[in-house]
Amino acid sequence: MFFAYNNGIAATAANITVENVDGRHLMTGLVDFQIVNGGQTTASILNARKKDRLSLGGVTVQMKLTEVSRDDAHDLIPKIAQFANTQNKVAVADFFANHPFHIKIEEISRRLQVPAKAGARVQSKWFYERSRGQFQNERLYLTKAKKEAFDIEYPTEQVINKTDLAKYDSTWREKPHWVSLGAQKNFTKFADQFSSKNPDLSESEFWNTISPNYGESYYQQIVAAAILWKRTETIVSTGRGEWYEGDYRPQIVAYSLSLLFHSLRRSGNEFDLAQVWTKQGIDGVLENCIRNLAIAVQNAILSPPQGMTNVGEWSKKEACWEKIRQISVSCAQQIEQWIVSKEDHKKAKADGKKLGKQDDGIALQKKVLDLTNSGYWAALFRWPQTAKLLLPEERDLVGKASTIQGFIKINVEKDWRKLLEIKQRCEEEGFRKG
Repeated sequence: MFFAYNNGIAATAANITVENVDGRHLMTGLVDFQIVNGGQTTASILNARKKDRLSLGGVTVQMKLTEVSRDDAHDLIPKIAQFANTQNKVAVADFFANHPFHIKIEEISRRLQVPAKAGARVQSKWFYERSRGQFQNERLYLTKAKKEAFDIEYPTEQVINKTDLAKYDSTWREKPHWVSLGAQKNFTKFADQFSSKNPDLSESEFWNTISPNYGESYYQQIVAAAILWKRTETIVSTGRGEWYEGDYRPQIVAYSLSLLFHSLRRSGNEFDLAQVWTKQGIDGVLENCIRNLAIAVQNAILSPPQGMTNVGEWSKKEACWEKIRQISVSCAQQIEQWIVSKEDHKKAKADGKKLGKQDDGIALQKKVLDLTNSGYWAALFRWPQTAKLLLPEERDLVGKASTIQGFIKINVEKDWRKLLEIKQRCEEEGFRKG
């Protein structure tokens, strides 16, 4: 009853080519193919082939394939996944996994090593899990030796998933009441910052304008916030039996760290997350300060206003944050080494954005160069339809990109973006590299 009971696979592609081959209509080309529902089915088939060494010669699985333009992809693909999936609950965060933000953060996490620790022979990395289960999947079929190397490079305690990232981001931006809403609702609010509010600015255009803000310095900030969060969790948990009453730990952690950040900003300073990244940890003085904040925060959370008895609901209210951020923080002088001036912070932020813009330009240039090396632009230049689809100057640009010598002469970012826009336009009109 597999055919009757199984949903099969739901997939999307930006372009689909169907040709008549020996009297049969066959798909001969797919662009941006992705499975949006049917992960368990696909994993079972892969497991049967790789682990159980079974033949798949007689196996067929039904598939619904939807052609979705790139302009509609961000909106339509998550909805297809949501409405097609009836077997398991799909989290809101899973629908956002293919956004350029997550792809970029994933790429940074795979190449950026943490600062060297004394006595360590190998520098590790933090693993950003863009899609659910990605960390375990990447180590699943490795040999024992490669798995050991993977575990040294990416320790299990150095994994950040999408909802974790959103939690750290909201805490840093002083939104602990968002964090208290729960992982999925907080993620929805976090994701809103990547959505264009200008009807004249497409989602991809909007992302291009804000992308430099989310480069290496942002990633280091998120990792530092993760270190702070994990350490604060431990501080709270070890207070059980002394001052911690055993409930609402996530809320206490979020509010305590947000209060720390807010109190320093109120005095014209900033907490130095860059130093946490460099040291990959914090000292006992800062831990003691956070402990005192956590005690005060717990008292405030457990004392909702008259007429409200549900502490969990109270912590979700902005009024709760308005009350807690009035708490006086007395340990600022003791943690002076963890503080930077607002001016230094602004300069570091501007430098980070500048570096992010440079990195985006390099990534864009590499993408165009890879297409030159693969012969893509040369094939496009020879395509007869370019004469009708492209302006003369656009066709000249494609001609330049067709050779390494010509590519070297293209040194303006707007021309690299124009080439990728030409690529998309021609593919939508049927171009396929042979």
